[in-house]
Amino acid sequence: MDYKFSEINNQTLLKPENLFLEGKAKGVITNDKAFLLDKTGKFKNRKPYLIKGDLVEIEEYNHPFIKINYLSKGKTSSAWVLLQDVM
Repeated sequence: MDYKFSEINNQTLLKPENLFLEGKAKGVITNDKAFLLDKTGKFKNRKPYLIKGDLVEIEEYNHPFIKINYLSKGKTSSAWVLLQDVM
């Protein structure tokens, strides 16, 4: 959809239908805690989380979640987090 510049705001830009991911992207956790979820959006065991400033690789987008890869104890792991937790 085309928008006039005067019509653009964060709510327009962040509508689920306006977001897509082509390939992988780098990101950073922006909230104090980003809880790691399974594909269904449920908390993983023991409610693990990443913290603000942690670097991630964004692999997949499925509103309102994104699948990320992150480094933990020298190993790469994958999980889902809320879109709002990553920039």
